Amino acid sequence: AILTLLSLCASRSISFSSKLSAWYDGRGCPDKIFQDNNFALKRMFADNNLSQPRRGYIARSDQIIDSYEELTSYTPTGTADICSQDAATLSESWEPESVDVAVIDPPYYDSIMYSELSEVFYVLQKEYLSDLYPDLFTSKLSNKSDEAVANPYRFEEIADNKDSKDDLAGKHYENKMAEIFDEVHELLTSGGVATIMFTHRDMEAWDTLTKSLIEAGFSIT
Repeated sequence: AILTLLSLCASRSISFSSKLSAWYDGRGCPDKIFQDNNFALKRMFADNNLSQPRRGYIARSDQIIDSYEELTSYTPTGTADICSQDAATLSESWEPESVDVAVIDPPYYDSIMYSELSEVFYVLQKEYLSDLYPDLFTSKLSNKSDEAVANPYRFEEIADNKDSKDDLAGKHYENKMAEIFDEVHELLTSGGVATIMFTHRDMEAWDTLTKSLIEAGFSIT
């Protein structure tokens, strides 16, 4: 548990100290990595002195520990079941009609390529944690094949005049989200509720998401 928290401390330290971290004029300090959701090197980047108390490793560690303590305060028994798996395979871990509430923050269609961005932290945490959690670090880099995003570049080689790479990426996202919502619908009790956080600005993304929800059997209120 301690080593796991320390790996998160190291990840958070890097998040504010790299050529991908822009200078934050408003506060006079480095901003978080990936503010624009890509790997663009910043013209005015920031690199903290990690031994400096206010913005270095100790400060980032304090933030991680505070977050951990707040999370554990929400569990009355002090324990929680945690799994890391494809959301389209939830029935492997839970029984049908055994969940009262599902809270979902789905990927934002084509806005953020999560698995690509996560590789910054994946390769670091693999050094810390591959012996503790071997099942989570079996591959050299992050898993992109099961990701529920609309990434046109994954379909460049199979696109044709009938289906463009954008069309194929949209269909992949719609099908993947339909699989996930099917699983959630099966796990919910009668009268169970799913709440979904989705703030995409593109109406096409909303159409795709709501279509997947309706096809899975949900009623939108």
